[in-house]
Amino acid sequence: MEENQVKIKTKEKYTNLKWIRDQLGLTQEELAFLLGVSQPSVSRCEKGSKDLLVPLSGWQALTQKMKEAGIDLTEPPAIELNADFSPATWKARKRTKKNG
Repeated sequence: MEENQVKIKTKEKYTNLKWIRDQLGLTQEELAFLLGVSQPSVSRCEKGSKDLLVPLSGWQALTQKMKEAGIDLTEPPAIELNADFSPATWKARKRTKKNG
């Protein structure tokens, strides 16, 4: 990773690129243009299959747009983005619901 890039990790608890994109009302193509990356790269990141390397200028453009829209990720959004989504956790939840 170069010094002037930001890595958006697909596995981070507070990273949900699709949720951010939906809140901004952008298509994958529009978000890709804003970030300075390709649309397939955005798609892979949203699906959780690959981290996204974004030029610093693209990250700054995204954060500015989020600020203008009133999106603040210092606190988790109203949906459950900060939960543990590991397969083991989901299996435990399923067992608890069946037994409860």
